Amino acid sequence: MHKHVAPRRLPNPIIVVAGLALIFAVIIAGLAVITTKRPDTAPPKISAPVSEPITADPSAMLTLDRVSVATSPAPAPEPTAPVQDWTPEEPQIPEMPVGAPEVGVPVSLTEPVCEEDMPCWDCATMGNLVCGTIDDSAEAWAAWDANNGASLLNMDPARPFRVDYMASTPEMPQNMTADDVAVMDAGGTWYVFHASYTDAPEEACDLA
Repeated sequence: MHKHVAPRRLPNPIIVVAGLALIFAVIIAGLAVITTKRPDTAPPKISAPVSEPITADPSAMLTLDRVSVATSPAPAPEPTAPVQDWTPEEPQIPEMPVGAPEVGVPVSLTEPVCEEDMPCWDCATMGNLVCGTIDDSAEAWAAWDANNGASLLNMDPARPFRVDYMASTPEMPQNMTADDVAVMDAGGTWYVFHASYTDAPEEACDLA
């Protein structure tokens, strides 16, 4: 057997449209209520202040006294020295004394060498302190013989040697070598002699 199912009935379209229209009307009314401001929540109105005339009291007015300030006169400007033209003076070069070395000329700081027979030579204080010339050789050899000068020599008699007259001095000579001999004559004059070997190489060269 087949069960009989009755067909489903569709809602009436008019009723559906009317229901939707009612729902939209309720929504619109609610929105209008929400957006409308209530009188109690509206901000209070501020009334403009009323202006009233103000009458000033002359006795209450402030008076400003004029302040007098005593000022001292401005100081007078200090006098300024007049500006003078200045021209540099030329440097004064001192005159050099007579005998002074010339500028730019090298000067030796060492003392000049003074040698025998020079004007600066002093035979009494320089060299072997012997003064005299060869012109007094006769007196010198006479004093040599008188004092037996050969016995005063410090020479080796086995070797040939020679004796030469050197010079004379009024005082006893001080700077003499072992080969020098000094004899004095009767007048107090000293004569200096020098002995040397003739077979020495230097003597051989001198004799040649």
